Amino acid sequence: MGSTPGVGPSSASVSSKRKRDELDNGTVDLSKAGTSSLIGSRNDEIEPGARQKKKKKKNKAPAPAVFAFDSGDLRSRTQPVSLQSLRSLILAIVENSPPDIAPKFISAPGRASIKRIAVLHIPGITPDAIGMPPPPSFTVARPPKKLHPSSLFAGAGLADKAPVTPPPPSASSAPAFPLLIASKRPETQLPAMSKLFSHGLPTRAFGEGTKLQDTMNTFLLGPLNKPKEKTKDSGKASLFGDQSTSIESLILSMAELEREAFLLPSTHPYVSLEQPTGGSSVSQSDLSYVANGWDSVPGLPIRTDEWVEAPPAPADSGAGGTSPNNVVLAIDCEMVDTSRGKELARIAVVDFWTEELIFDELVKPADPIVDYLTQYSGITPSMLGPISTTLRDIQQRLLLLMRDSQAILIGHHISNDLRALRLAHARCIDTSVTFHNLQRPDLKPSLKWLTQHWTGQTIQVTNAKKENGETIVGHSPIEDAKACVALIRKKVERGLAFGKSSEARTMLFQNLKAANMSSAYVGGAAMKYGHGPPLPSNATKMLRFVIDNVISCLQTHDFVFGRMQQLSRALGWTSTTTLDSGSVSPAATEAAFKNVNTSLKKLTASLPPSTALMIYTGCSDPRRMGIMNRKKASWDAKIRSGVKNEDIPSSEQWTLEDAEQLELEVEKVKAGLAFFCISLGASGMPAPKADAKSDTSP
Repeated sequence: MGSTPGVGPSSASVSSKRKRDELDNGTVDLSKAGTSSLIGSRNDEIEPGARQKKKKKKNKAPAPAVFAFDSGDLRSRTQPVSLQSLRSLILAIVENSPPDIAPKFISAPGRASIKRIAVLHIPGITPDAIGMPPPPSFTVARPPKKLHPSSLFAGAGLADKAPVTPPPPSASSAPAFPLLIASKRPETQLPAMSKLFSHGLPTRAFGEGTKLQDTMNTFLLGPLNKPKEKTKDSGKASLFGDQSTSIESLILSMAELEREAFLLPSTHPYVSLEQPTGGSSVSQSDLSYVANGWDSVPGLPIRTDEWVEAPPAPADSGAGGTSPNNVVLAIDCEMVDTSRGKELARIAVVDFWTEELIFDELVKPADPIVDYLTQYSGITPSMLGPISTTLRDIQQRLLLLMRDSQAILIGHHISNDLRALRLAHARCIDTSVTFHNLQRPDLKPSLKWLTQHWTGQTIQVTNAKKENGETIVGHSPIEDAKACVALIRKKVERGLAFGKSSEARTMLFQNLKAANMSSAYVGGAAMKYGHGPPLPSNATKMLRFVIDNVISCLQTHDFVFGRMQQLSRALGWTSTTTLDSGSVSPAATEAAFKNVNTSLKKLTASLPPSTALMIYTGCSDPRRMGIMNRKKASWDAKIRSGVKNEDIPSSEQWTLEDAEQLELEVEKVKAGLAFFCISLGASGMPAPKADAKSDTSP
């Protein structure tokens, strides 16, 4: 299919291997084996006379883009290429990044001629499915790295030399080196892949401990491509800070309030007239909106009779929050599930200045309780039995403490607490926003991790604990509120940079928007990235829906991301309950491979010219990892509820051996593959495969 990455001794351009002379729509594809493709206008075609030939030579258009693996970089890597590096490649093409910013593992000479980009996320494509040997392991000790002999690449890109037959991939232990894929059945279940790509690049997903980061979010969410600033101790300063700040500077901005779906007080100068109001209902309104397709604010609460707010501050009250004379409170709420959703069952309020507990109250929900959520809330039926305190009582008490709208409220995911309190307030500090998750940048940090990492304290331990003479299992709102106080006090002392990564992370779609490029997402969970028609429930129809819409969007968009999940579902990857191969239907699996292959053939025939195509799998079979995590979670829940380990059946106990095995399984799941090519020609149709004599690919 047009141009696939060659492997060479450097990132120099490698030829496309395709023989094709085609004149169509004012362009001509002059690609030959061992040469680069040239595109010129119809008027530049060969005509008699040296003058015309000279003119043609002078007006030659630049060669179209090709992908070329950098063998030197790939040999030197001790781990496969990360998914973030794949994302950086897309940004490098979009932004035409200089060499010091662009990823080193692959280059795209002539990338300025790339007109559009398509990325397909297809989990389920494994090495054995495409006749590719498994990449070398890098998680266990191995002998010193053996590099490919230089003779392997001696003939790459040279049409006048005999083809070079590479040694078996096992001759190299370089875990990032691309491996040849099979072209015919039965070695491959996806022969269409070989029409598009010659090699598969080993990749590695991101994860910490026993968890794997979502492979789609890892690709879509990440830092901008920026040169690294070489400043002394810049990394330390960005995380630990060296200047104090005021507590006022930590209050959520208007953009952050919108993103977290806060309901603003009615007197707030920026309150939207579109915010709905209602009677006694507390249902949520889907106020999702789309700006260029990718900004959304789901689930904004409806302002009802139950919602309250602090009175406006007097005109001479000042900015507030700068001294102990100003009200700054840390709050934490525990909720239970009722017939109407989550409702307040307990609240703790701590004074920021004195770090003392102001009050800790249990609250009787107005609606029947469906689930006490004891393992998280610590609430039990006996605790709420004698309680008569209502939500309205708590609201009145809290408003008295706040005095006016200048009060500052602190919490972790505090928008959830305010929803439980039915309290509209804007001057809030959220520790999940003002601190970054350094382990999993696509997610917000947990309060437990923040407290342990930045203050050295341990909270939310699994063992039962005593509180006010009563044994409590689950979170303590007192403990959590005081943890928020400790974090913010340290933030004020150390400065705005404390606890924040130096790299701002944004959605890839936002980067494209900034570059004035149109983008489209096709696949499940589309509402997370914008609006779109719902996917069909039938797996086969769903796959056709995705590929048809990817093809359609490529006619009108600069960037298209497609998510194809039928294969991984047919393989049973979405099930964490069993490893029994009998639960996976061979017929369904065979049909899934056939449908994916048909979809790829359809895409091959429909790609517009000069389209960069990337397919990545993200990960390997996650089922065993999922089963082990379920076992661990079950054991954790029993321990949290007060069950002694010796009373748990041995088959359900979590052991040190289990923990070690889980870590190994996580590493296995991180393994994935990526494939690259660029379509050529006026029609974008694949060029005929070169015969064996002219095929100089390694």
